[in-house]
Order: sequence, then C-alpha cells, then structure tokens
Amino acid sequence: MTLKQYRAFIYSVESGSLSLAAKKLGATQSGLTHLIINMEEELGFSLMVRNKAGVKLTDEGRRIFPSIKAVVDADNKASELASKIRGEKSSQITIATFSSVAVNWLPSIINGYKNLYPETQFSIIDGGYAEIEEALETGACDLAFLSLPISLNVKTIPLVKDEMFAVVPATHPLANKPSVDISEFEKESVICLNENTDHDSRYVFKKHGVTPNVKYRTGDDYAMVSMVENNLGICLEPEMILNSRVVRAKVLPLSPREYRTVALCVPYESHKNENMVRFSNYILSWIKQNAKQHLL
Repeated sequence: MTLKQYRAFIYSVESGSLSLAAKKLGATQSGLTHLIINMEEELGFSLMVRNKAGVKLTDEGRRIFPSIKAVVDADNKASELASKIRGEKSSQITIATFSSVAVNWLPSIINGYKNLYPETQFSIIDGGYAEIEEALETGACDLAFLSLPISLNVKTIPLVKDEMFAVVPATHPLANKPSVDISEFEKESVICLNENTDHDSRYVFKKHGVTPNVKYRTGDDYAMVSMVENNLGICLEPEMILNSRVVRAKVLPLSPREYRTVALCVPYESHKNENMVRFSNYILSWIKQNAKQHLL
C-alpha cells in the first residue's frame, strides 16, 4: 500500500465526501475511488460504505483508521521538518575551492556578501581538484571554483583567464631568458603537485606533447614555490598563486603563453535555492569589479 492510498482514505473520512477528498488529493473522483478499492483489496476487507450521502466507516475501517492516520500525520511532520531544514540551510553556503581562490578572492567576496546578508554563514572546502569535484558530485558543497575543462554535469560559468608562469631558481640559467619554452620541462628537474591536484600543469603539458621530468611532488602550491626557491627544480604556477606571496625566484612567461580558465561551478540543484542564486550573482558582480584585466 502507498501513502497516496492512505491519504485518499483519510481525506475521504475527514471530509465526508469523495469529491472533496479528490480535490484535496489533486485527483479525479474516479481515481480516488480506484485508490481506495485497491487498498481494500490489499487489506482483505471493506473500509467504508460509499453512497450519495457521503462515506461511513465500516467496523474494520473504524479500527484501522487511527493507525493509518498516524502514518499520514508522521509523513506530514517529516515534510514540514524537511522544509524547515531547507530553510535553515538556505542561510548556509558551502564553497569548494582551490588555494588561489581561497586566498585571493574569497575573503573579500564573503565579507562583502555578509555586509548585505549578515545572517549568511559560510563553510569552505579548500582542496585539490579531485576533492572539489567529489564535493560537487556528492552535494557536499553548494558551489565551487574549478579550472576548465571539467566533465561534471553542473552549470559552469567561465570567470577569468589566469596566466601560467614558469618559476625557476634565481640563479638558474633559465632565469636570464625572457621566457621559458615549455619543452624545457622535459630537460629540467620539475616539481609538480600531486597527481589528483595538478590539473592545470597536466593540461598545459598534454596540450604541447611534453612529458615533464618530474622529480618531486607535493600537495601544496606554496610548498612547491618554496622548493623552487631552494634550487630543487622548476615548476608551473598560475598568476593568482604568485600574486599572493613574495616569490624569491624568477617568474617568467611560457613560450607559447598559456592560461587556465577559472570557472564558477554550480550544481543545477542549487539553482532552486534563492540564496544560492543571489550569492552566485554577487560573485559575478565582484569579479567584474575586481578582476577586470583578466575577464573573459
């Protein structure tokens, strides 16, 4: 038996009319009657007597009515609680992002949004690309920042072009060149992020058919730059990372120049939440105001 059958029975008894019960259930009178008949067949006894005067419970119907009513009431309470939880969650926003956005953008974005909507609470998932994608797929975040391309079924809004640079030790022979040819990464000792995180560098290397001579891997962009500063090798880093700290190494453009595209990724489910839509629009407005030189 189904909740719809239970509701058909309860509404019929409470309204005393099949037509009124059908209207409340959003069904035709014949459809409601069919639900009750099927329910009676499954139970093995009649629930009510139906005539022009309305409906009247049978003895069996009177005995089972409280139990079925309790099920319908419990479902109503669960629906009300779910609605309340959704309402509470609407003032909470979870953002999944990588370090450069977390450091360069989010403090200002969150501060500005909270000035407009002070009741909003934020939670940040700061991780690698694999963690961010998992958060999007599992619904652990409301929206995320990633660099394109991605294969997830979410709405992606390209935001800015972020140039990729070669970072080499200050005393390295490459430091005297105006740019670093991407092929140099096959010859030099290379420092990369862990494989589940180095989305951007892998994309550049694959695009140009370069197999980097990887000697070291780390899970943190700033650790990677520090390793370059200590003459352990060279690396690729986006401009946003390099702008967020003083780099004691030589930062040079690539030849040919390369960029990553940073995008806002919003699960389609988030579009049903007014607060998420409002916050997404605020992010787009903030980007236009504060990242003009990199806008797409």
